[in-house]
Amino acid sequence: MLEFRSRGQPLDDQLTHIVEIFRREITDLVQTLKPDLFLIDPYLPDLALIVHQLAKPFVFLNPTLFNPVAAMALVNNAPYLATVPELVLCPAEFDFPETVARNKQRYYLGPEVDLQRKEEPFDWKRIDTSKRLIYCSLGSQAQLYPEAKRLFQTIIDALSGLPLYQMIVATGREVGHDDLQGIPPNVHLFSYVRQTEVLEKASLLITHGGLLTIKDAIFFGVPMIVFPCHYDQPQNSGRVVYHGLGVKGEMRSTVAEVRALIERVDHTDSYRERVRAFGELFRKHDEAGISVKVVEALLGSLKKKAHAI
Repeated sequence: MLEFRSRGQPLDDQLTHIVEIFRREITDLVQTLKPDLFLIDPYLPDLALIVHQLAKPFVFLNPTLFNPVAAMALVNNAPYLATVPELVLCPAEFDFPETVARNKQRYYLGPEVDLQRKEEPFDWKRIDTSKRLIYCSLGSQAQLYPEAKRLFQTIIDALSGLPLYQMIVATGREVGHDDLQGIPPNVHLFSYVRQTEVLEKASLLITHGGLLTIKDAIFFGVPMIVFPCHYDQPQNSGRVVYHGLGVKGEMRSTVAEVRALIERVDHTDSYRERVRAFGELFRKHDEAGISVKVVEALLGSLKKKAHAI
């Protein structure tokens, strides 16, 4: 998400100026590369308006299971946006069945878990691999959630009474570790970790419910406790519960409640069995190249329409 800070210029003027820059760049791109199809993030609808004005085909490529376009006033002035095909970076099996059946313009792709992310390898020297490992992350933007620090502290306090576990906490780079008190020896704080590498060894994930983190956990067969904050996270936590991949907690949970959730999920085999089954399904989608096949099918359909005209 872009953040605009006014420096004597009205915000609307700044946005108009930025949109015009986008317009020039996209126009140059069309003339140089002559793309057959644009994949546009629905959270950047101004780009869709520009591409439409250039009479070029486009679809939405959505990194979440929530389509923001439907809730935008922009649709009143550009109703065609409501009929644009939407590609979702997630298998259909994780969505609610009724949502899959209702959204005829939505195409579900593979999980698109990037195992080749350019990240620093995790240093395991501090970690006792004989203990069951919990990974806790409220996302890279945890500072945006008013309850984040309190929840981190509650989870840390819960682990102080569970010495058979240890926990890696990724707080995000903007959450100060000095604000968190009484860190027990089985809790390790980091600003950022290589998430996929940690999840590969974890027994349990505590998360805010961002889709990327949930997909990573499913891919590696890790059951979850989800404390949804905002945006699409409440719906994602509902999907986790619906499919039996974990449980939902409340941001204002007590230490005793968090401790009970941890023991419940870790001691219930069905959560692990369900998430492992979903992980296998995710890997099959990935190996089959579903995402590439869907995009190629769209390109083929567009070319047929062009020839028919």
